[in-house]
Amino acid sequence: MNGRIYRDYLFREITKEEIPQMFELILKRMIWMDEKGIKQWNVTKYDEVYPLHYYEDAWNRGEIFVLVDKIAGEIVCAGALKESDERWKKDNIPAFYLHHFVTKVGEQGIGRVFLQYAEKYAKEKGKIFFRLDSAVGNDKLTKYYEEQGYLPVGSCVDGMYEGILRQKKLEENLMFQYVSNAGIVLEVGDKTIGIDCLCRDSAKLYMDTPTEIREKFNPDILIFTHEHEDHFCAEYVKEAWEKNQGILIYSTKETIEVLREMDIPSVNLRQVSGGDELVMGDLHVTFMHSVHEGEQYAHVQNLTLLIKIGDKRLVITGDAMPCKELFEQISVWSKQVDWLFAPFPYVGLLSTRKLIAEYLDVKNIFVLHLPRKEADAQGWIVNTKRVCEMAKDGLPKPVFPEKI
Repeated sequence: MNGRIYRDYLFREITKEEIPQMFELILKRMIWMDEKGIKQWNVTKYDEVYPLHYYEDAWNRGEIFVLVDKIAGEIVCAGALKESDERWKKDNIPAFYLHHFVTKVGEQGIGRVFLQYAEKYAKEKGKIFFRLDSAVGNDKLTKYYEEQGYLPVGSCVDGMYEGILRQKKLEENLMFQYVSNAGIVLEVGDKTIGIDCLCRDSAKLYMDTPTEIREKFNPDILIFTHEHEDHFCAEYVKEAWEKNQGILIYSTKETIEVLREMDIPSVNLRQVSGGDELVMGDLHVTFMHSVHEGEQYAHVQNLTLLIKIGDKRLVITGDAMPCKELFEQISVWSKQVDWLFAPFPYVGLLSTRKLIAEYLDVKNIFVLHLPRKEADAQGWIVNTKRVCEMAKDGLPKPVFPEKI
């Protein structure tokens, strides 16, 4: 599996003993730059300009933070969060400045995870902006940061380095992780909410929930859009209930009946249908009935989830048929959608993209329900990405699971 899956990460300050590990990440990244023909740290003598003792001094100031993969027991990402930066004009606006940002070679998407945690930490510390810079001429890095909201506001020169100053205004952070075929885990306050995140596809076309995730996963709430096995596995849900017998499980009549047969007590089960709501602290979920994609599944009750977390609005479609009526209903709830989580045909079919653009103002799209690469005989992944690159309808470039 190439995507970033739900892992048990810890964001914290580095220890003195771990500083050589961070320095080693930098050295290996410089070798990687040589191999890829990228001229950045490797041509500016980065390891000499910022030697090991530099990071020891930064540690003394409490500036170095790391992301630790608790399953693997190793540092996978690191960076310095500074209170000020000589490359920026002083404006007295509370901000963190990110420097020496490095990820472990081969860990796809881990930088995004670090930034999510770092932005959350910055907001907790009362910062208004999160600032960084990127090298001039590195188009891939430019795209990477701009996709995450880091907009150019100036330029800088530091020795041999020419950079673009970037900043992001810190709003309420949405913490989520992709875990399986159509599975998403949301972090809302101190609650963990899993949506379609425990599944097992007997046809092996779509990604199951990995064992390592199930062993660590301890959600407070589970929501399933419908009973199909590529969204819902009763045995995995029973495992979760056995670990946390206070868990609440929301789904359709058909799904709940299966769980009752698994001897999960009724006190843990919540049967819902279109129009029902779940309100818990900052979390507000409206369940909307929608027609399942495919004529053979027209009888299946599918729930589209309209989710409000603070001022953020999310839509998770399950396997809803992407038709005019669906988007009309969503727009009645809110035309503005911060994140749309939907199967790949939503962005891979021009007709569906047109409907989305007509009825909704979507800021971000996360693509779900992609086949395993080795099982993609129809070329769905490649064709979907090609359509997304060529489309001129104004929809944002979607995030594919492999980037997380």
